[in-house]
Amino acid sequence: EALDLLAHDACFDCVLMDCQMPVMDGYDATQLIRAPPSLQTLPIIAMTANAMAGDRERALAIGMNDYIAKPLDVGSMFSTIARWVGQGTPTRSGTAPKAAAVAPPVQAPAPAAPALPPLPGIDTRAGLTTTMHNEKLYRSLLTKFHAGQVRFVETFRAAQAQGEASAPERVAHTLKSVAGSVGARGVQAAAAELERACRAGEPAPRIDALVDRVVAELAPVLAGLEPLVVPADESREAELVLDPVRVAAFRQQLLDLLAAGDSGSLDLIGGDRGLLAAAYPEQHQAIESAMQGFDFEAALDLIRAEPA
Repeated sequence: EALDLLAHDACFDCVLMDCQMPVMDGYDATQLIRAPPSLQTLPIIAMTANAMAGDRERALAIGMNDYIAKPLDVGSMFSTIARWVGQGTPTRSGTAPKAAAVAPPVQAPAPAAPALPPLPGIDTRAGLTTTMHNEKLYRSLLTKFHAGQVRFVETFRAAQAQGEASAPERVAHTLKSVAGSVGARGVQAAAAELERACRAGEPAPRIDALVDRVVAELAPVLAGLEPLVVPADESREAELVLDPVRVAAFRQQLLDLLAAGDSGSLDLIGGDRGLLAAAYPEQHQAIESAMQGFDFEAALDLIRAEPA
């Protein structure tokens, strides 16, 4: 759908390309965008949570113009975009776009000391930068991080049991991404190392040792977040009497949307979280966390790991 829009609409100045999209990754999408002559000079900027050596070079070699690392630094992001997006009308002339006269980097206002309590293992100033210093939104991210990662080990082991080589890697990638977003740098680094090891197919003892390292970093972070977590209204969920036919229809609709990489899946679960909990009682929090991070493949892995 996005490729069709680009092919038929000349009003786009730039593409921000997520390199870890489900179904088709950003590298394949870039090659398709570059195929028509009219799109060969459209600026494409890679966005990836990967911190692995060679990622930037791969993005540039495939035809992207620049690179933005996630979690996003807002000022750096706008400065990078400004380097490639000219003033006025979009460039589609067949000549490489000239770098725009770059204004001084956009600096988000320096926040006052966060009202949040000190959180072990979390750089709250870095995390608040992700939300442009919106503390309410940041608190929401922290509680979602807790809900989604409190059962990380079980989720990772379930992914290993699937027998699909990429499933554990995706679980580690999700943790790395969301940890970076909230400022949990130690967790992010440990998860990145685990992701690399999974991708390289390293032996089980090495993977187990890296899982232990992740747990050592993650446990104090989760413990520190406990006071911020509002207990779920379990009694209300227990009182919900849901039609099994409705739950089955919800499951199928969610699976179809996730398999298609359709963001409408977020609207579906947002409409009634009681349905999500009823459909997947063991993994509903982790599924929602993966979906909120747009990691739909990881959400599918979690659904497949849910006991029947």
